[in-house]
Amino acid sequence: MIDNDYYRNELERLKESSAYRELIYKKSGYIDMSGNDYIGIASNKRLYDEFMNNYLPNEEYNMGACSSRLLSGNHCAAKKLEEWFEQWYGRSTLLFNSGYHANTGMLPALTSPSHLIVADKMVHASMIDGIRLSKARFERFRHNDINHLVKILEKNKSYSGRIIIAVESVYSMDGDTAPLEELVDIKNRYNAMLIVDEAHGFGVFGNTGKGLCEQYDITDKVDIIVGTLGKAASSVGAFAVCSEVIKSYLINKMRSLIFSTALPPINSMWSLYTTKLITEMHSERKHLKVISDMLRNEISEAGFISCGESQIVPLIAGSNEKALELYKMFDNNKIDARPVRYPTVPKGSERIRFSLSSAHTVQDIDTVKDVIKGIKQ
Repeated sequence: MIDNDYYRNELERLKESSAYRELIYKKSGYIDMSGNDYIGIASNKRLYDEFMNNYLPNEEYNMGACSSRLLSGNHCAAKKLEEWFEQWYGRSTLLFNSGYHANTGMLPALTSPSHLIVADKMVHASMIDGIRLSKARFERFRHNDINHLVKILEKNKSYSGRIIIAVESVYSMDGDTAPLEELVDIKNRYNAMLIVDEAHGFGVFGNTGKGLCEQYDITDKVDIIVGTLGKAASSVGAFAVCSEVIKSYLINKMRSLIFSTALPPINSMWSLYTTKLITEMHSERKHLKVISDMLRNEISEAGFISCGESQIVPLIAGSNEKALELYKMFDNNKIDARPVRYPTVPKGSERIRFSLSSAHTVQDIDTVKDVIKGIKQ
């Protein structure tokens, strides 16, 4: 028998702490400041029409794969997409169903009890879940604190096992970036493997949009780069850039790959189309940086705390209750800016998280600014 009273009580507790979540549908006529359409592909209907009318004229691509990739679901569309990434990055690439599938499956597959994973304190929940599912030892270093990372590595200098350092390039809550060049030096010094999740960097940074690894010219120095296709690329899925040996190993050992139905072929073809567009979207990346810096400055000038240096711009509210109050104010002005609350972020750092797109205009930023100026602190 289901103990519904237990679940009702837990839900009431969440409501009392202003941490209760609901599914809110995307609102028509609102300025969307909560999505991940970073360079405006999803909001550009012309691109969708061009893809459907001109990009698939001679071949039929199914809406569903209907099998895992190791059975009959390994459609030629997945092969084409991986081959394109391998050409673009110059290394082997493996496609996954999502960034969550990638991170929860890759870390357990790559590790054993003789491994040590050292992860930044602020890595995404998918990485944390991957660590928990693994049999490896793990430690976490203070966010972007290189000295603390080195201290942990020094403590484990005589450790006979293998070490993996796991970080993100752009962190999803604060919008700040990892010191990737220093991390490459450290991983070389301690003979560790470095995994960089470029979920929020892909499409946004770098000359061709590969991410911060490209911007810092370290793409070939990072052991595994994880990219997502559900954000800037406006599609679904994820990929890992790695060595041929690691690719083969993951195909044989990664449970979230082996036991998942493959991506729909038509989505892989759409990803192929959008990621090729990304390589040339220089003006979109430049505009995105301009409006992101503009909003961050407006928040600070209004007396609020913000941080970061990317398209993710937080406005720190300080409590769950205040975050919900600010959300309602923005909602009343047809701005869809969602609150991020404890326990997703630490207590005292609850916030409105603005997630900007190159499709946003300066006028959109001015609209947000006018609401911020009217907030009583």
